[in-house]
Amino acid sequence: MFTPQLVVQGRSQLIGNEEETLLKSISEAPRFPSPAFRATFQRPTSETLQVSLTGALRMKVDGNGMDIIVAIYDIVLE
Repeated sequence: MFTPQLVVQGRSQLIGNEEETLLKSISEAPRFPSPAFRATFQRPTSETLQVSLTGALRMKVDGNGMDIIVAIYDIVLE
């Protein structure tokens, strides 16, 4: 078993079972407006998925830009 590390707004890190520290980190984290993006998905073949992101990135966060991470998952409930 392990306890996952959490990172809040790319600045503070802590151990996942430290609830009080986590809540404090979240409440003290800097707030950035969310960029508006649209994701479109296409299945060119049964084994591939094409994802397109469109939108304007109108700001830089801390002068360094930002990373956008897309997580795609599929849950099959039987």
